[in-house]
Amino acid sequence: MAIYVRWSTDEQESGTTLEVQTESCQYFILSQHWTFNPDLVFVDDGYSGGNVERPALARLRKAVDDGEVQAVVVYKLDRLSRRVVDCVKLVREEWYGRCSLFSTAERFDTESPVGKMIFNILISFAEFERDVIRDRTQSGKKKRASQGRNAGHRYIYGYRRSPEGGYEFDGVDPATQAFTGPAAIARRIFLDYLNGASTALLAERLSMEGIPSPQGADRWRTSTISRILDNPTYAGTYRYGMSSLKLGEKRKLHDEPTYVVAGVVPPLIAPAEWERVRRLRAERRGMHPRAIASLYLLSGIARCGKCGQPINGKQGSDKRYYSCLGRISLRTCDCALMGAPMLEEIVLNEVKQRLSGESVRQHVQMVAETIAADVAEKAHVVATREAELAELEKRMAKLEDDYFKGDLDGKTYGRLTERVEGEKARVASLLEAARRALTGAKTATVDVGHLEAIAARIDVWESLSPENLKQVLHDVIDTVLIYQEKSSAPKGVKNPNEIDIKISFRTDVLVSTVAGAAS
Repeated sequence: MAIYVRWSTDEQESGTTLEVQTESCQYFILSQHWTFNPDLVFVDDGYSGGNVERPALARLRKAVDDGEVQAVVVYKLDRLSRRVVDCVKLVREEWYGRCSLFSTAERFDTESPVGKMIFNILISFAEFERDVIRDRTQSGKKKRASQGRNAGHRYIYGYRRSPEGGYEFDGVDPATQAFTGPAAIARRIFLDYLNGASTALLAERLSMEGIPSPQGADRWRTSTISRILDNPTYAGTYRYGMSSLKLGEKRKLHDEPTYVVAGVVPPLIAPAEWERVRRLRAERRGMHPRAIASLYLLSGIARCGKCGQPINGKQGSDKRYYSCLGRISLRTCDCALMGAPMLEEIVLNEVKQRLSGESVRQHVQMVAETIAADVAEKAHVVATREAELAELEKRMAKLEDDYFKGDLDGKTYGRLTERVEGEKARVASLLEAARRALTGAKTATVDVGHLEAIAARIDVWESLSPENLKQVLHDVIDTVLIYQEKSSAPKGVKNPNEIDIKISFRTDVLVSTVAGAAS
């Protein structure tokens, strides 16, 4: 004979504490002249009845499965579960023929026909009560969220609860208003990431400096850094109703609408900085982590001009090289090993030439004209679809008018309206897609200030760290195609074959060719 008791934090005032439940079950066992075994008391303290994922219940189910328990006593049926489907699976399927269930407050025996009927009725009411509690709780959370107040979630790293129940920075010097503590660390994570540091490098730096993680651990995890970088709250946008499923994906909780409230959370970084981080995160997700952390300037953007495989940095005995994956690992390419300093200098010089002087403005103007033409084209498609939908609405109105006038019989009217409704659904779907495309085209912009900032740093490139210099290249370059045929000359003799380098710039999508450079 086993006892199962459960108590959740939302039942503090209901009188169903663990002690009350346990004593009631003990009295019931003794009143039936059964033997009470203290070792078969299973307690779940602080667990919801909305599911069966509870440690004590898991041990009880195993004990029943092992044949150690022939009957279970609970204070009330909802202690076992508040969901009909869970109770049915446990009592009517998993425990059927092996274990009986007794309730001290609701006298029934699941082995008798009447007991089975009462059991079904009671679990239906238990589920109804749970749904009412959940709806009330969610209603209160939604109201707080719509007002921009914390809806009961844990405050994110760098923020704490304000006196009004909202968000305020967790660390600000009253005299200088400079960030301190967790707020300063969170802002530093964003700025260092924008300056080229990877999530792995940031985690390693913070761990070596002895800065405690948000969980209080000595070491930072890359997943912790990623959650901070992916959270729009740091840019002042508070969202409720969505939780992270995994990197890059979102799902709604309880099918509730998502509230997006701006202006209620003080931003730790500027919205423009957040957008740059978001774009950079999207670009880096397709890259190998070593390419991001590597200090070889072309790692992650360089590919072989012959086989298309990545070109990676390689440290020799006394020199740095770039090597084609198709040659080193796949043995399918004849691309030569190429000196890293020489390749990087060629690419840097080409980028300097493209971003010097008036060329930046010319590139920006070209991109702006391309974006404007794309927006105009997509706006024309939207207008065309809207006109088609309006014409179909007129046809539907005319059919209705003809039907009520008696010019159309019911069968013909039904056939024609069904055809028009189908066409309307098709056009409406195309219109929705066209509108999304137009919205995307309108949001396509070129950050003039960012390009000018890069151009302004050209003169001081020699003083930039490899991380910052690599970030500049990744900001403006899409792909660098490099190929030099392997030399048949004896070892130690200079390779006479020319290096072919093609650079595709992000700013104007033009291709520049640097040919004739010898190794």
